[in-house]
Amino acid sequence: MSAVAPGDADVRNIQFAPGNDPLPTGTPYPATLSVCLRFGGLDRRRSAIDVSREGMFVESPDSANEGDAIQVLVALPDMKPLRVLASVERIVTPDEAAFAGGMPGMGLRFMFMDRRLAERWSAYLIEVASRSQPKEPDARALEHRVKAPDRRRRETRTDGVFLVRYADQRAGGLLETRNVSKSGMFVACAEPKEPGEHVHLVIRHPITRRQFPLLAEVRWVRTQGPAGERGMGLRIIDRDDAGDEAFVLFMNQG
Repeated sequence: MSAVAPGDADVRNIQFAPGNDPLPTGTPYPATLSVCLRFGGLDRRRSAIDVSREGMFVESPDSANEGDAIQVLVALPDMKPLRVLASVERIVTPDEAAFAGGMPGMGLRFMFMDRRLAERWSAYLIEVASRSQPKEPDARALEHRVKAPDRRRRETRTDGVFLVRYADQRAGGLLETRNVSKSGMFVACAEPKEPGEHVHLVIRHPITRRQFPLLAEVRWVRTQGPAGERGMGLRIIDRDDAGDEAFVLFMNQG
């Protein structure tokens, strides 16, 4: 008998553990932070004009599409670049900015950040908060939102479409994830494997197109519903802390 898929639930962004936060989570602060955005095969030098634990709003006359994953290189004051993968949560076009006021750009939400990177980002935010007042929360600023935790999972997952394939299929047969974390993912497919089966997968980085091998166990399957909702929930196995770190490093740096 097939395992049943868990119901949909909001998730909290994975990069910051709950508790002992010196700053209110999700609170944006004004900033002038140099960043480089990588998407569409180009590097674009831009400036983040507000920042929070969850993400940033970057002033930019052009943008990727909502839901796209882009790579962000941040020039922190310690002179060591911070490189993270982020999702485009909202877009403010030049026409919208001219009509309603404000700056054109993109709201970016971090997708993966290991503890070391999270500590550096937290230290930067504390420094920003020491010299500026927080901004009023804006319900439209989805890049700063905090979602409810899903206590059924060891690692909370973030929405994201990444291309994967079975390791023994060198050409064709590409599948897509719908969400992903350090410990698992949901892969949309018409013919999911059976629960308990082990699968060798290769995931492709959306920016660099480099590939990373994964071994996973099928935990549950969904065989009903629209095409994008049918598939299998996977738990990544044969991974220790060093493996987790390597996977997150790959997702952030490519």
